Amino acid sequence: MIMTQKVEYDFKYYKMEFDSDISVLILSEGKSLLPSDYHVPLKPEESSLEIFDAIVEAATYYLKEDLMNMIRAYLTNLKLVKYSITEDLQFVENDFIDMRSKSSSDNPVTADDLHRLLVLARLVSLSRGHDTLSKECWDITKAMETERLHRVKNRVASTV
Repeated sequence: MIMTQKVEYDFKYYKMEFDSDISVLILSEGKSLLPSDYHVPLKPEESSLEIFDAIVEAATYYLKEDLMNMIRAYLTNLKLVKYSITEDLQFVENDFIDMRSKSSSDNPVTADDLHRLLVLARLVSLSRGHDTLSKECWDITKAMETERLHRVKNRVASTV
């Protein structure tokens, strides 16, 4: 279901697949067995680790069903908000060409990478109240992705 967005229903005498549009958030202490588009290792501050139990208790207290439903509604609404891609995205094209030229054969930059960046850029733009991609939001998106990849690389290196 995560990868194909299809759910199989068993009607006792026959099975049928239905299309779905279900967002999945996987929380795991290590690498999950479930497939995902993004792996985002958290980077806690040392001071946070000292009061970890209190943070978990506070999160449990404040993240009630009503708040979780508002967060879910926000994320769902972001998918539905009108968003347009303008013709003037030369900065995206130039950056993608630059990323591909700097990539290695061990870690190539692909069209899937561009797609993930564009999806993230859409969410960054909409979260900042813009209905189209600006250079500023694109730069923020690239910085976020660079930081995420750095964390993934360092997490893998430290656990091996």
